[in-house]
Amino acid sequence: MKLTAASVAFTLVLVAACPVILQANAETAAPLSLDQKAPEYGSPVLLMGETSPGVSAHLPPYTDEPFDNLYREVSDFFNIREANPNTVKGEWEFEHEMIWDTKSNGRDDTFAMEQSVRYGVTNDFFVELSVIEPNLGDGGDQGNGDLKITLFNRFVKEVPGEDTPSIAGYLTGRFPTGDGSRNTDVTAGGIITKSLGGNWRAHFQGYVRSANGGSSDYVDEGRRDVQWGFGPGFDYEIDEKTLLLFNYLNKSSDKFGQHNNNILELGASHEIARSERLIHHVKAAVDIGLDGQEETPNCGAKFLYVLSFQ
Repeated sequence: MKLTAASVAFTLVLVAACPVILQANAETAAPLSLDQKAPEYGSPVLLMGETSPGVSAHLPPYTDEPFDNLYREVSDFFNIREANPNTVKGEWEFEHEMIWDTKSNGRDDTFAMEQSVRYGVTNDFFVELSVIEPNLGDGGDQGNGDLKITLFNRFVKEVPGEDTPSIAGYLTGRFPTGDGSRNTDVTAGGIITKSLGGNWRAHFQGYVRSANGGSSDYVDEGRRDVQWGFGPGFDYEIDEKTLLLFNYLNKSSDKFGQHNNNILELGASHEIARSERLIHHVKAAVDIGLDGQEETPNCGAKFLYVLSFQ
C-alpha cells in the first residue's frame, strides 16, 4: 500500500500527541508529594471509575471544574449520534474503527478501517481528522487514505429538568488525498438530543451530502449527486460504564432507480478502564437491513476502540 499524504498527516498528529500521553501516564503513576493534602475526615473517597456527585460518569475526572458535558459516548460511530460533543475543552480522543458488511448485490463483503483524532477546542466545539484506510480483501481498490475533516458544534445545551434539548450541527469534508480518488464531498447535518427520564434519551439526526467523487468503486454512472438521510435513536444507560442503543436510519439510495435504504442498528458502549487522565472505551454495533434491496446491507458489524486523555 502506498504512503499517502493523509497517512503522513495522521502520523504527524500522533507523533505530536505522544508527549502528552507519556506525561499523562507519568502523572498517573507519580507518588503523592508531601505538599498534597489528604482528604479531610468525613470527606467521600472516590474509587476508580467513580465521580463526584452531580458530575457525569462519562466526564473525564481530570477537569478543573464539575462541568457535566452530558456526553454518553453515542458518537458518529453509530448511525444516529447524540448532540453533545465527544470532548471537553483541551481533551484529545484517538479512535480505531473496523467495519464489515455483506449485501445482496453480488459484490464481495466489505471490510474497512478508519482512524481518527479529535480535539476539544471548547466545551461545545471540536475538530476531527480522519483517514479512510483500505477496503481489505479487495486489493484492486483505489482511494485508500482519503482525508476527512469534521467541525462539530453544540449550539444549545440541555438543562436537566427543562424542556429545551441539546442541539448541534456539523460539517464534514472528504478530500481526495488517496490513490485514484477524485473530487471533494461535503456533508452537513444536525442533531437533537433530549433526556426522557429513567436513564433513557432520544435523538434525531438528519443530514445532506454531496456525492461527487471518491474511490473508483464509488464513482459510477447513475450515482445521485446529492444524498440525504435521517432517523431517530434511543439509548439506555445501564450503569455509569455501560450503555445500550437502538437506531433507525432512512437514507437515500446511492444510485437512481433504487428506493431508500432502511437500516436498524443495535449497539453498545462500555468503559473498560480509567485512570486519572486516561479513559478507554470500546463500542460495537450491528446493522440489519430492513428492505432487502441490493444496496442495503443484509447484515453488518462494526467495532471501535477509543482513547481519551487531556
